[in-house]
Amino acid sequence: MEVKAYPIVEVQVQLTGVEAERLTAIAAREGVSAADLIRRAIEAFLTSVAADERADDADWRALGSSAFEAGWDNPEDAVYDNWRELYGVGTR
Repeated sequence: MEVKAYPIVEVQVQLTGVEAERLTAIAAREGVSAADLIRRAIEAFLTSVAADERADDADWRALGSSAFEAGWDNPEDAVYDNWRELYGVGTR
């Protein structure tokens, strides 16, 4: 059984003034440490970025499908719709 090792990223954040006060107040209200609050905020941000990337991928796939359909379904290509007749191939 393979055990997957996950990377660990450690950062140091220094806030002063109003930002530090707001972070401390929100953390107290949520009943967590400032470090936990920052970790949750980063997780939410990364989840949002991943969702945006999935939406972008879906958009590109949809655009690719439309372009493929437009290229595939056109009058010049219609002659190949009856390929058996065109090439003299009988049905089984």
